[in-house]
Amino acid sequence: MRYLVYIAVCLILITGCEKKQDILSQSADSPTTSDSNTSDLSTPVLVIDVRTAWEFSSWHIEGAINIPETAIEQEIENYAKDKNQKILLYCLSGARSGIALKILTDLGYTNVENIGSLEQAKARLE
Repeated sequence: MRYLVYIAVCLILITGCEKKQDILSQSADSPTTSDSNTSDLSTPVLVIDVRTAWEFSSWHIEGAINIPETAIEQEIENYAKDKNQKILLYCLSGARSGIALKILTDLGYTNVENIGSLEQAKARLE
């Protein structure tokens, strides 16, 4: 029964993956993108998927980088040295990105937002 549920979820994700116009621009050298929801399009935004590497490899938001929630404390400085940089976090349901938000704010990051689940992030960013 669990196998059937897994297949159904995979099919829903596959059939729901329509290519929309990409509002995020990504350079080959950097995962930093521009936030289209602000008036200053030069503001750097880092979109982080805090799910596991396996989850990330199966499907993720274009332009996002993968830093699992369990490694965010050790890895964040490799991507965001400026603690005022805009950082958007998402995961499968919003729970792990909420944990990552707490970790980052405890580390002194001031411009971090949990944008929730993968579906919520997709609706906002793609």
